[in-house]
Parts: sequence; C-alpha cells; structure tokens
Amino acid sequence: MSDSRSQLHSLGSLTMKSQLQIVVISAKLKENKKNWFGPSPYVEVTVDGQSKKAEKCNNTNSPKWKQSLTVIVTPTSKLYFRVWSHQTLKSDVLLGTAALHVHETLKSNNMKLEEVVMTLQLLNDTEPTETVGDLSVCLDGLQVEAEVVTNGEISCSESTSQNDDGCRPKDEARSRCRTLSSFSSTLPACMPPCFAMMLMD
Repeated sequence: MSDSRSQLHSLGSLTMKSQLQIVVISAKLKENKKNWFGPSPYVEVTVDGQSKKAEKCNNTNSPKWKQSLTVIVTPTSKLYFRVWSHQTLKSDVLLGTAALHVHETLKSNNMKLEEVVMTLQLLNDTEPTETVGDLSVCLDGLQVEAEVVTNGEISCSESTSQNDDGCRPKDEARSRCRTLSSFSSTLPACMPPCFAMMLMD
C-alpha cells in the first residue's frame, strides 16, 4: 500500500502547478545593417497556453528590460521565448527564439529555481542553426520534491538515501509503470487508477 501511495504521489507531482517568476533581464542582438535605427525589441514568453510580454525598447540591439513576468508551470512544462521587433505600419518581425525545459533546469539546480540567471541562445526562426543573439533571464520561486520526471517516467533522485520516501529503485519503478499501463488498459474506463494499483498489489 505504501508503494501505491508513493506511485500516486509521484504521478501527481508531474501535473503539480506552481508559479514561476521570470525576470527578463536583457538581450544582445546581431546588428542588421539594413536597419539604420535598430530594432524595437520586446520579449514574449509562452508556456502551456499562457502568453506574457515584456515592454518594448526603442531602436536598440542591446535592450534592457529587467521586467518580471509570472507564469504557471508544471515540472514537465516547456518555456518558449520569442524576441520580436515592433513595427508601426506592418506586422512585428520575429528576431529570434529560445526554449527551456523546466524539468531539465530543475535537475541542474538541485530541484529548485531560486534566482537562477541563465543566458539563452536566440536562434533564427527560419534557419534554426543560425544564432542571432542571446537573451538573459532570471528564474525564481519554483521548488519540487526529489522525485523528478525523466523521459516521461518516474524515477528516484540519486540524492535520496536508502529509499526513505518509500520510492522503489529506478528499474523496478519503470517496470511497475509499464505493468500498470498494460494492466489498466484491461480495466473499465471508470475505474480510478488508485484501485488499479491496489489490485496489482
């Protein structure tokens, strides 16, 4: 039963929603010799259907915002950053893009994001191999427990000693996840997952 509760806790952590504060600090953009005055850049952050924008800076390749944006994320979310140039008489021009996986960033920072400053390479949207500049951001206010998502599967953090939290070893947990998936497919759709795991135990 304790193993079932640990499994449920782990599965729940995958969809746990939390606030993440993103401070858009600055960017350095390649100069475009065709534009004498420089772009008027602003940043758009999108994640899980949300969209937040930083204010535009006028006529500069080295914009500085230091603007805070708050979004709701889960450990499996992916953040997308787009730097646009504001245009008065036509559609805004996309200057560069960057992406950031929340769970990979968490694993690189001991499962918590507290004033983590990152510099992201901005890539050309039409030619992804071309770097057009970089974007500096600060991530703050997100912390999760030791259980993390690895390739869509549940595993125990290496920092957990002797399975004190009741989590099974990694190989066994993966095997159990696959078995549960196969077993659940034979049950009525209305049966809650917790009952399926109880039957397996």
